Amino acid sequence: MNLSILLTDFIDTKGMLKTYRFIPINQYNRIVVDRLSDICTDVKENTDKDVGLLRVYNSDKCQLLSTTCKIKDFTDSYGKIFFCFEHMFIPVESSRYGSCGIYNFILPVDYRLTELHIVDPFDNNKNLKKKKHFKYDVFYDCESHIQVVQMQLRSARGNFSFILTGEACIDDGKNKFIDCKEQNIYLDEDIREFFFDDGIKKSFWKNLKESILLEPNFNGIGIDLKKLFQK
Repeated sequence: MNLSILLTDFIDTKGMLKTYRFIPINQYNRIVVDRLSDICTDVKENTDKDVGLLRVYNSDKCQLLSTTCKIKDFTDSYGKIFFCFEHMFIPVESSRYGSCGIYNFILPVDYRLTELHIVDPFDNNKNLKKKKHFKYDVFYDCESHIQVVQMQLRSARGNFSFILTGEACIDDGKNKFIDCKEQNIYLDEDIREFFFDDGIKKSFWKNLKESILLEPNFNGIGIDLKKLFQK
């Protein structure tokens, strides 16, 4: 698949939302990916990076933009988390050109969804749960205890918007969870550290540190990896 954006959200148990946007470094490139379920994962090149359910082949042709925010509409009660947030006007190449984006929503380790709605914010229905719903898939890795929601971002307008609301709790064998597909979910060690730990300096695309310079861009903050690794 050729993507114009790979958007990934990580939510933690305190309502902090880390958002990472992989985008091509210029308008002529695309993010080249395959679903891990379709390939032999043991064959891997230096620029291949596994993120959730996808393998990014041309990471040297991509840049990473990151933001962190505290979700206002978030509560934590007796091991259950409730959340609601939106992404508005995500730049996605018009679908008439054959490209699209992919969105991943990754829950805290050991948490699984008991309810989820991804809806159209422009639907006039005042009841959020009765707005037009977008199609998505839910996956769970029984070994790593990670759950991922994946959705295609496809639009003829050149941008995509949605509201995501739901609740999740710890998988203790007593709760009823929404239907999902069991599948191995991969995060390269350096990417896992980057997503789940506080230290961006630890490691991220070490083999690319001499070739990637991330400039400030739309909807995010660019990171100059060269300077970070020099410290």
